[in-house]
Amino acid sequence: MAASSPFSGLPRPFQLLLLLLRLLGARSLWVRVLQSPGPLFVSAGETLTLNCTVRLWFAAAINGGVKWHKGSDRQQPPIYSQEEDVSSRVIRAVPGSKTDFAISITDIQPEDAGTYYCVKYRAEGIGVTEEASGKGTVVSVIVSPKVFLETNPSSPVELNTNVTVTCNMQGFYPNDANLYLFENNRISKTGKADPVTQNQDGTFSLKSSLEVTATEERNQSEFTCLVRHHSQRPVKRTAMLIIRAETEDNGSSSNLRDQWPLSTLGLWIGLVLSKIVAVLVLLYLLFKKEPMKVNLRNTTANFQEQGPAKSAT
Repeated sequence: MAASSPFSGLPRPFQLLLLLLRLLGARSLWVRVLQSPGPLFVSAGETLTLNCTVRLWFAAAINGGVKWHKGSDRQQPPIYSQEEDVSSRVIRAVPGSKTDFAISITDIQPEDAGTYYCVKYRAEGIGVTEEASGKGTVVSVIVSPKVFLETNPSSPVELNTNVTVTCNMQGFYPNDANLYLFENNRISKTGKADPVTQNQDGTFSLKSSLEVTATEERNQSEFTCLVRHHSQRPVKRTAMLIIRAETEDNGSSSNLRDQWPLSTLGLWIGLVLSKIVAVLVLLYLLFKKEPMKVNLRNTTANFQEQGPAKSAT
């Protein structure tokens, strides 16, 4: 049994015309694949919708499905196929449509950035060949940075302390960002920016630092970190440098704290000595009373002896 022609079912003249056009390389005359070129910007975690319209002069003339590919390599597995299920993240926007092949990709991540092609295939024998392709849609995934501004050591600090002001922007994508450090609304020319580093999840991180001395003139100085990432709105973080000046009261309090252990020891020694003195006084009084009693008894006895003698006279 002869293999069916891709143009089977059409009148003979049309078959010959389409065959001639195909031999001349004029496929686009009967198949057109339309895509929006982009670029499309989508934030991480959101859902991306890619539009594709396939226009056929003769719907029955070209058998074969439609696939979506990421990148120009058709040997790579497609992210969507009309003939089979490929990924649970990719769904057809208009199921069953013969012309609308828009798809939606859920939970977009940085690794999903790239160029996507909508391709119409033609059945040929037991396989398929590419019949027509869209020009591709460029997709950029945006991951907003997390921005932190900190001082080390943190405020308040002692006078003339060396302080490091550091601005960190972490986890951003794409690698299209600028970071600026300001001191009292004046951009710093002495800040040091580290090279951009790439994280394991494909995002990037950037850090810039500034070293200052906490002089009296810098008390309550305001430091600002300004971040510009891609096409997003600028992000600002601020921190204030507070200097804790040494005062006489603080010095007195410090001296008192230093002298407190000595004062406590002196108090205990005083208490012990006072108890010893009290015991000695009591003993002295007790010993003093005993001789007085003996003398008193002797005096009474003498008086009694002298009394009768005077009466006899």
